[in-house]
Amino acid sequence: MERVIATLLLSVSFLSCNQAQTSTDLWRSAAEQYENADYRGALINYQLVEAEMVSSELYFNLGNCYYHLDSVAQSILYFEKAIKLNPRDRAARENLSLALSKIEDPIPAIEEFFLRRWVNGMSNVIPPFGWGLVCIALLWFTVWMLVRSVKRDTLRQDKFRLGVPVAFFLFCLFGSYMAYQNQMDSDYAIVMEPIEVKVAPDSLSAITRSVAAGEKVLIIDQLDAYYKVRFVNYEHGWLPKPVLRRI
Repeated sequence: MERVIATLLLSVSFLSCNQAQTSTDLWRSAAEQYENADYRGALINYQLVEAEMVSSELYFNLGNCYYHLDSVAQSILYFEKAIKLNPRDRAARENLSLALSKIEDPIPAIEEFFLRRWVNGMSNVIPPFGWGLVCIALLWFTVWMLVRSVKRDTLRQDKFRLGVPVAFFLFCLFGSYMAYQNQMDSDYAIVMEPIEVKVAPDSLSAITRSVAAGEKVLIIDQLDAYYKVRFVNYEHGWLPKPVLRRI
């Protein structure tokens, strides 16, 4: 029995090493092909790597390949994926701007109120799970300080000891809101082909407008084969599920 277990462990280790080596080789080949302007060959190899791993750098490289192959919607999708994993990736943001400039007749975005932009920026600094951990830590520290102060009967004597737990509790509420905001605004998708927007989730429904490939939308509801989405100008409509790819 011990021999069987040892053999299985060795086999798993060998397969893991072989898989890692394969990914490394594919990445190296893709990088060389990209340098030689063989963007289609690089894309194929990067797609094989994508089947085995996820990283912002990989998505960035895929976005570059699609951009050079004039696949605007795909390039926008992968630049957005790269930014989602690494919001501080300046190169991905710059390339995303270039890709967005290629959208035909884009929907004009409504400028957000500055507080809304600030909240969105803060919520993207840390992923929802991270904000959740921050909230738990702050709440635990708040309770600990209050219990400690009550045991020592120092709340009435020292206002600072009361102010600190209150401040931490307020920060905890702020962190909870950031996590909620991040989660609510995380279900974005890219329109992959030109499509007409429906008033209702029905193929016979009236049409409100047309959207070009590459537009970014927020999925807010779904019914049968349709998603209800919100566009950058805050208009709403229904789109068939197959034309959308989640970021």
